[in-house]
Amino acid sequence: MEVTTVNKTGISKIGDNVTIKYNITCTGENTPNGLTANIYRNEVLCGFFNMAKNGVTGFSLQENNGLTDVEIKQIFQKAIDDAVAALS
Repeated sequence: MEVTTVNKTGISKIGDNVTIKYNITCTGENTPNGLTANIYRNEVLCGFFNMAKNGVTGFSLQENNGLTDVEIKQIFQKAIDDAVAALS
């Protein structure tokens, strides 16, 4: 059997209530080529984030997610920073 894709995981925390859980897809020589993430507030799924190696990015939050404007900005910035670091 030839393994063609490997998945890695990562976690980031923002304050006490928000967690971003990443899945990073690697191909070939463990080269990262994409990243998806689930965003949790108080252990309840409230959003999603994804980024491809070419920079295409998606970010969505569920309605009535309980996040403040400040938390949303922090989540988006942290997810962008983590994704760029993981995919570089």
